[in-house]
Amino acid sequence: QSFDNRFQENINWCGERQLEPDHMGNTLVHLAIKTGSMRCLQLMIKTPQGLEALSIKNFEGFYPLSLLPNKKNIPRFRAGLDNIDFQNRLVACYPDYVTTMEEKYYHDAEFAKSTLENPENIALVNLITRTISQLLLKMKDNIFSEYLKEVNLDLLRRNFPTSSLIDYSSKASLSETLKALTGGNENHIVDIMSVLWRLTVFLLENEGSSDPDRLEYIYDSFNIIGRSHFIDHEWTQAVTNDNESKFDFRPTDSISLGEAKIKCSFLKNLNPLKNRSTYFSECESISPPHLYQKNKSTGMPYLSGTSGIANCMCAMYPLFSIEFDSKTGQQLAEIISAFVIATGLNTAKEARDAIFITHEYLKSPGKLMQDYEAYAGIFKSLHMPAGQT
Repeated sequence: QSFDNRFQENINWCGERQLEPDHMGNTLVHLAIKTGSMRCLQLMIKTPQGLEALSIKNFEGFYPLSLLPNKKNIPRFRAGLDNIDFQNRLVACYPDYVTTMEEKYYHDAEFAKSTLENPENIALVNLITRTISQLLLKMKDNIFSEYLKEVNLDLLRRNFPTSSLIDYSSKASLSETLKALTGGNENHIVDIMSVLWRLTVFLLENEGSSDPDRLEYIYDSFNIIGRSHFIDHEWTQAVTNDNESKFDFRPTDSISLGEAKIKCSFLKNLNPLKNRSTYFSECESISPPHLYQKNKSTGMPYLSGTSGIANCMCAMYPLFSIEFDSKTGQQLAEIISAFVIATGLNTAKEARDAIFITHEYLKSPGKLMQDYEAYAGIFKSLHMPAGQT
């Protein structure tokens, strides 16, 4: 009999004991993650008790997921970009051999594809998803209703990614759908992320956190500091059987990824998505310059400005107490960036700017506009040529 079978038998025999806390409030699932026993963890969360334990906090207020490697490292988050000045994370440039806009789009797309096909990244997203599937069952009905209102608008307008595999009819059905997508051999990372980017903010709100308000403040600031475009009214117009033919959707027959539209298989379940670049047009230059204008002037591919999806997904950090500069935090930043690139909504630079700005000002959002207007903090190089600080 294999070790896995013997261990699984012991876990099944333990039953409810998997939920019993030790003197620190840690369940067996907490301890498995804390000690890096991922093989044991995978066996435990196949049981109802082990799955439930993912949504239990210890006495320090940490979910098991919060105990993933959280040691701070030198930031490695690249989002497909090299030569980053770590003193000012908004300064970056592409490798020397990537020069044209087409090459940069392709570079972004290749980064996104490899990131979303990486087994370690899929495993992390699956663990997050199984945890969220349990937290979802504890969400207040009124907060879940607020979440559904946003999702229904996405489904109606088709301007943000949704998947045909998702059942939103109730908390229980959504929870079961998310759990099902983490099983099997098929890569459902994009289907899952199409749910998580909105849902995590509402889960954070469900816990009584003030971070969702801070995230929203930073997101609203993007319209001032990070974007410079007009939005056509059709972008937010509902899609019906009668008017569907007039909209420009991203190609679905070739399953294209990113602005470079390279082929991949994991986007095949996305519902038809409006092609953002069709409905956004650039405004005239202003002073101080938007990040959009600054990056465009230095040859950076900017489709529409700092990414709202990336901003929303930063809710995962406070929800699970993940340090941004930790190994897990950096891995998550790359996954978030890859998702917004893959769905054709933003480029690597737009995703990276949104993530860094949100991270930098989440605890003091009021300082964001002060630094922007004074060219201080992470905005100190906004008026300088790329590569200078």
